[in-house]
Order: sequence, then C-alpha cells, then structure tokens
Amino acid sequence: MSEMDATNGIPDAGGYGGMSGQGRTTPMIAFEGDYHAMRGIVGGAAIIEAVLKHPAALVYELTKGRGRSVAVWLVLVAGLCLLAYGVIMGSYKGGVMYLVAPAKMVMGVFLSSLLCLPSLYIFSSMGGSRQTLGETAGLLLLCQALSGLLLLGFAPIAWVFSQSTSALAFMGFLHLAMWLLATFFAVRLLSLALEFLNKRKMGVLKVWAVIFVVVTLQMSAVLRPLIDKPGATLIEHEKMFFMTHWGRCMD
Repeated sequence: MSEMDATNGIPDAGGYGGMSGQGRTTPMIAFEGDYHAMRGIVGGAAIIEAVLKHPAALVYELTKGRGRSVAVWLVLVAGLCLLAYGVIMGSYKGGVMYLVAPAKMVMGVFLSSLLCLPSLYIFSSMGGSRQTLGETAGLLLLCQALSGLLLLGFAPIAWVFSQSTSALAFMGFLHLAMWLLATFFAVRLLSLALEFLNKRKMGVLKVWAVIFVVVTLQMSAVLRPLIDKPGATLIEHEKMFFMTHWGRCMD
C-alpha cells in the first residue's frame, strides 16, 4: 500500500508527525479520512452533522471548496443555537428578558469573535499559518458553531436550574461554566484545524485563547445585565471590569 493510500488520499505531513517522536500527533488522527468535500447539497442538517462528526470536511470546504455558502450556514447555525440558549437564560427572570437575553447573547459572542479575529490571524500567521484572513474567519465561525451546539445541548440543564432556584450568583456561575466548557472544545477544534492544515504545532494559539476568553468575559460586563431584569436601560453604561461586576453580583 502506498503512502497516499495509507492516509486515505491525504498526503503525509512530512516532518509534522515526527515532532513528537511517536508518529502522527492528535491533529492528524482527528482529521484523517474526513478531509474532503462534503457530499450533496450544503444545508443546515448537513452542517450540524459535519460540525459534530466530520469537522475536517468543513475545514476542507472553508479553505478549498464552497467556503462562502458553508460560512453562511455556520453563522445561521451558531446564531440560532445562541438565540435558543439565550431564551433559556431569559427564562430565569422571564418577561422582557426572553427577548433581551437572546439578543445580547448573539451580540456578545459575534462581537467578541469579530474583535478577536485580527489577533487570531496575526498570532496564527506568526505560528506558521498559510491561511488567508477570510479562511481564518471561516475556521473561527466553525468553532462558534460547535460552541453554540454544545450550549444548546446544555440548555435543558440550565432550564431546570432556571426554574428551580432564585440564586442569581449560582445561575451566573452555571452559565459561565457551560460557556467555558463549550469554548474549550471550540478553541481545541480551531487549534487542531490549523495544525492539520499547516502541518506544525501552533502553541501560540494558547495565548490567543486567553485573549479571546478575557474579551468575551469583558463583553458580558459591557452588555450586562444578561440574566437579571434590566433597570431604566437595557444596557448599563457605567464602565466596569468583569471581575468587579462579578463581585457586585456575589454581594
């Protein structure tokens, strides 16, 4: 069997697998056999299936295939999932929060992604990435779609606590923990995708991941309140660091 056949039509990564001294590394194993064009028409169901089971096919489409149509569907999937989770967040207080929380959830996540896209492109380029800004943006959308789907999976758990407890601090902690877990898997997918495409380790992305988390947490403070009912305005205009905001919520 030739080297090409052994990798399901994907050329071997050259020196990439030898960096660990133990053969191929995790990114190669994770994407092996799935890095090809999606079969059939690109649609919502196919995108969701691919995000969860065959992300390498979406990576191929975003970098070599139907990038624009796939990116549009990723935005729709991520947006709808975030809206649905936002409704669950709003159910804690009800009323106007059924509308306010979903809108702020979508706005916060997409604004944070947009603000962190330039730094992602710069950091990944410094790490050896050959992807364009548009391709990098597409990969970031893929990660947000995965994060949104994970949050949607957590939504029933969040709903149970929303309807059974009045502890505002606990609900804030619960939503934060679920978002951090979803973000961990999303950033991991981004790292695996870039390492696979460029056949090299990209430890510099760990620095970017910290920046992204901090920016998103600060965005949650900018758009506050997210689960409590707003006062005179839908967004509080007082400048506040997110740690200070958390401290006040605990008090």
